[in-house]
Amino acid sequence: MNGRSSSSSIADSSSSNSTNVTPAEAYMNQIIKPLSAAQIRAQGDVDTRLKIINIVGVVSVILALAGSAAFLIYPDKSKDLWVIIGPILSSMITGTIGFLSGEKSGANK
Repeated sequence: MNGRSSSSSIADSSSSNSTNVTPAEAYMNQIIKPLSAAQIRAQGDVDTRLKIINIVGVVSVILALAGSAAFLIYPDKSKDLWVIIGPILSSMITGTIGFLSGEKSGANK
């Protein structure tokens, strides 16, 4: 009789374990949960903003390095290059700030 009670308790514990969710399973269920339309839109907005900031940053660094290299290699002609590079850098930074602040105020309307 003792053997039967232990086997029935094992069967009972396995059936109760099927309803219990481990922390890993709960975490995966939370991740797999479908996103709402607003969450998808917000995620797209963040991705777009990050891509724009990355592109502007990379191009700014390239132009700044080119201007610095020109200043070291051709100090007498570097002024002409900075006359071209300076407005490009400032317009990129100003345009990016305007875009990001415009997106924020446009979303509040």
